[in-house]
Amino acid sequence: MRVFLVFAVGGGGYAFHKREGHPVLERVFSHRDMSVVAVDPVAFKREKAMEFGATHTVASMADAFPLLQQITRGVMADKAIYTVGVAEGEDMSTVMSLISKGGRMVITAVAPLANMDVKMNLFELTIFQ
Repeated sequence: MRVFLVFAVGGGGYAFHKREGHPVLERVFSHRDMSVVAVDPVAFKREKAMEFGATHTVASMADAFPLLQQITRGVMADKAIYTVGVAEGEDMSTVMSLISKGGRMVITAVAPLANMDVKMNLFELTIFQ
């Protein structure tokens, strides 16, 4: 089964609630044969994500890894949509490890202008393209 991994860390309710009219999220939710995993540390937002169409929820990106391995038989997610309030460079490596070879990461968050550091494994970046 193909898996879209929707990262809604800290913005889960908004990300799922605003899916109508959002071309990427509308495509994600229009496929009945796909799983959507929502990641949010807030239990209430995880519950709302299930109401809005997520098939699975977890509290952290670390918790998403074993779930994705199980759902996809090790292939990992086709796409990751990183929808936090403020993007952090240290999260990029974790997000990259959760998508499949040739997968796509979409970042809809804003990062501070002065933040110049992105932590990611360059080997994974090269091999998984």
